[in-house]
Amino acid sequence: MEKERQEIQELERRAKAEEEQGNYKEAYLLYFQGAEKALLLANREKKGKIKKGLMEIALNLKNKGKELKSIAIQAEPSSSSPSQDETPSPSSMENKMDHEKEEGKTSLDDTKISFSEKGLDELDPNECEELGRTLLEEGKKSEARKAFLKGAEKYLLQAEKTGRTSLVEMGIYLK
Repeated sequence: MEKERQEIQELERRAKAEEEQGNYKEAYLLYFQGAEKALLLANREKKGKIKKGLMEIALNLKNKGKELKSIAIQAEPSSSSPSQDETPSPSSMENKMDHEKEEGKTSLDDTKISFSEKGLDELDPNECEELGRTLLEEGKKSEARKAFLKGAEKYLLQAEKTGRTSLVEMGIYLK
């Protein structure tokens, strides 16, 4: 866990450096990556105070990323559109974190993890798998199975689009 916290701090440090250099797009992507790592770490944490602290970090990083995203969008010419192959889509990260807060998956006020089939569509395959494992630990076998199957389906769809066999193997593993 300490290693993951250091990774989050390193992402935040790199984001601040990029921001100072005026590279707002790179900075907000780094902030969102840090927020995502903090959120995933918070979802695994069992102790309430630590979990809340990690959620606050994730929220702060997400908000800073949102600020820089708006600056970056204003600074960029509208003719350039990001490709689908870019690593993590900041808007999907924002939507996922907003959705998780709305659904009550993990929030600063409520540390319960809930399940929503609609919410599975918002998650990437790895997050579906992680949610499935969490639900399984809680004894919610039916919901865990749905999360695993949604993750497998997403892996297979990604594999079909990219032609990467490792994704097919992962999809089969999850199914």
